[in-house]
Amino acid sequence: MKKRLLLLIGFIFLLTGCFDNPEVEPTSESLKDNIEVKKEKYFDKELLFLKNNNKKNVSINIEIDYLNDEDTIIYNEAKNILSVGEKNEIVLKVNNVPSEYKESRISYDVTISTYIKDYTKNIEIEHKRGNKVIASVKNTSDVTINNLSLAVVFYNNKKIVGYDEEIILDLKSNEKGTLEFFNPMDKDHNYVKYDDYKIYTNYAYSFDYENKS
Repeated sequence: MKKRLLLLIGFIFLLTGCFDNPEVEPTSESLKDNIEVKKEKYFDKELLFLKNNNKKNVSINIEIDYLNDEDTIIYNEAKNILSVGEKNEIVLKVNNVPSEYKESRISYDVTISTYIKDYTKNIEIEHKRGNKVIASVKNTSDVTINNLSLAVVFYNNKKIVGYDEEIILDLKSNEKGTLEFFNPMDKDHNYVKYDDYKIYTNYAYSFDYENKS
C-alpha cells in the first residue's frame, strides 16, 4: 500500500511538471513595491527620480504635496507617466516648488501599460559636450516611436546643479534625431558651471492597440 502511494505521488509530480504554470498577473500593490522614488533638491528646484524594478512596462500616476506648519497643503503637483520601461530610471522636475514649506509627501499609483509598448532599449544615444550638451539618438526598433524624452542632470563636485528635458515626436524606424540641452542656471538665472552630466531616457514609447505589451 505504501509503495503504491509513493508511486501515485511521483506520478502526480511528473504529471504537473509537464504543464507550464500560467504567469501570475502582478497586483497594483506588488507593482508599487517595485518602484523606487527619491527626491533631490538643488537651488530652489527639486527633482523626482523614479526607477521601475518591475518586469513589466508600467504607467505611474504620482502626486507630491507640500505642507506648511499647520499641515495644510500649500501646493500640489501631479504627473502622469504613461510608460516607464522595465528596469528604467527616469527623472522629472517639480515645476513650482514653494519657497517655504514644512514637509512634502509623495503618493503614487502604478498599473501595467496595456496598450503602450516601451522601446527605451531600442534607443541608441551618442552625446558630446561643447557649448551645450548635444545628444544624437537613433530608433533601432521596427516601429515609429511616438514619444521620446531624454533628460539631462548636471553635476558640479557631485552635486546637482541643473536639469533639462527635451522631446522628439514620431521618430521613425532607423531614423536619427538630435537634441540640444540648455545649460544649467541658478535661481537668479545666472549660468553655473558643471563638471559632469548624466542622460536619462525618460520614455520611448509607441501606442500599440493591436498587440498588448
